Amino acid sequence: MASPDPILDSPLEDVRPVLRDRFYRRTAIDFWINAALCGLVTLTGLGGWLIEEDYLIVCLIAFFALGVYQLFSSMVGGALGNTRKGSYSVFAWLYVVFLFTVFRGLFGIVTIPEWLLWTVFIAGLPSIGALYFLVLCFQAWQRSKGGER
Repeated sequence: MASPDPILDSPLEDVRPVLRDRFYRRTAIDFWINAALCGLVTLTGLGGWLIEEDYLIVCLIAFFALGVYQLFSSMVGGALGNTRKGSYSVFAWLYVVFLFTVFRGLFGIVTIPEWLLWTVFIAGLPSIGALYFLVLCFQAWQRSKGGER
């Protein structure tokens, strides 16, 4: 017979501090990775103002890395019970579908000037969403300090 697992074979009162500590570490790591990526994207965007030659692809790659991490983190957070992150995940995927529709010009209805498309839909709204998700990660981290979920 296998040796007893200290988490599975303990009364619930003995396990809560261990689980709280794991949840706290996970939310802290999630917040700091997200903060580092937001800082990297901000510095990349500022560099785009200084260097004008072929820098757009670097900015897009940085935004893509941030977006992929945030989508993954929001799906995992939503699956683990954080309803705010789950809602963010749904709206982020709907925004991806909306962008695909705008870029493809579905049904020939959408005609947006290129400068407005880049400024609002590619840089502005995703930046606001990234900062909102950073706030969600910070709130989850702060709630995990008290053991709440």
